[in-house]
Amino acid sequence: MSNVVPDSLNSFRQKQTSQRSTSSTANELQRSRGRGGGGVEESLRILRRSQGQTVRDAAKEQEDLAKQQAAQDRSDLERQMTRWWKEGDVYAPHDLSGAEMSKWKLPKARGKQSRDVCDILQLNPLDHYKNFSLMSEYITEMGRIKGRGETGLRPINQRRMAKAIRRAVGCGLLPSVHRHPEILRIEMDRDAVQRSRNLR
Repeated sequence: MSNVVPDSLNSFRQKQTSQRSTSSTANELQRSRGRGGGGVEESLRILRRSQGQTVRDAAKEQEDLAKQQAAQDRSDLERQMTRWWKEGDVYAPHDLSGAEMSKWKLPKARGKQSRDVCDILQLNPLDHYKNFSLMSEYITEMGRIKGRGETGLRPINQRRMAKAIRRAVGCGLLPSVHRHPEILRIEMDRDAVQRSRNLR
C-alpha cells in the first residue's frame, strides 16, 4: 500500500510537467507565428528543444530508478550476510555454528523479497545444471537440497534451483548422497595446505 501512493504521486507529477511543457511549447509557437518571417524554422527549433528536454528528463528519471534499485539490492543482500569477521577477532568453535551465525543475520524486511542473487546476476539455475560447483553450494554435506532459509533465494528461484539440482542428479552429474568428488578433493587439498602452513 505504501508503494502505491508514491507511484501514483510520481505519475501525477510527470503528467503535470508534460502538460506544462506542451502548453509552454504551444505558447512559444504562437509567439513565433505572430512575429512573422521565420515562423517554421522557429517552431522547429522550439520543438527540437522541448524534445531534447523530455529526453534529458527521461534519462534522469531512469538513472534515479537505477540508483533506487541498487540501494534495494544492497539492503536485501546485507540481510542475508552473516557476521563479518575482522582480523584479530577471538572466537570459539561454537561461534561458527549455524545457530550462532544466524543471530547475526539482519531480520528480513516485511513483505516480499524483491530480488536475490540469481536476479542480480541474471542467472537462471535451470541453464546451469551442468555446473556442479554452483549446484553444490545449494546442497548439504549429505546431498539434500538446502531450504530457502539457508539459500536466501526467492520462491521461484528456489524452485528453479531445486529442479536444476534434481536434473543434475538424474543425469549423473551430481551425487545424490554426498557432495561432488571434485568439490571434496578441492576442500581436502585446501585443508592439507592449511595444515602444512600451521605446522611451519
